[in-house]
Amino acid sequence: GELPFGFNRTLVEVKPEVDKTNKFKRITDPIMNKLNYAKKAKKDAETGLLGEQLIIDYEKERLQSLNLNEYVDKILWVSTKSDYFGYDIQSFDIIDGVVQEIQIEVKTSTSKVDIEFQVSKGEVERSELSPDTYFIYRVYDVANQNPKFYRVRGAIKDNFTLDPITFLAKYKGRVLAEQ
Repeated sequence: GELPFGFNRTLVEVKPEVDKTNKFKRITDPIMNKLNYAKKAKKDAETGLLGEQLIIDYEKERLQSLNLNEYVDKILWVSTKSDYFGYDIQSFDIIDGVVQEIQIEVKTSTSKVDIEFQVSKGEVERSELSPDTYFIYRVYDVANQNPKFYRVRGAIKDNFTLDPITFLAKYKGRVLAEQ
């Protein structure tokens, strides 16, 4: 069913675990027919928005804990405007003793464990442009009252194994030779 949006959640920060994901691939990667694919896309979109909202709230509290209260209202939820940016949230952090803008890409799932997730070419490229200020916030078990998350700073390819499972194919325009 529907995700229980109505109850309060408290994010629990955890350490990322290495290679815990492969044994779950079989059960989390079912072959889908067109009908449940559309349902899954809707649920995934809702899950993503919920994760981003949780991180917005977390960022407000984190900035307050760093005595950066004047930056709380400057957090931007950019993914609600466009996917063009290559990240979801613009926030702030103290990096090398200086307050700097940071870019946060939130990856959310309802799975109880940290399974693999999809990243776009734009996200990978954006993370390489400014690895010092780019973060992946991985949120999982989000339907639970205490969803878990961790944050990783740097270029995506430096922190995660990237597996190119989807390609964009464009016909090259070659004509078949006459037999």
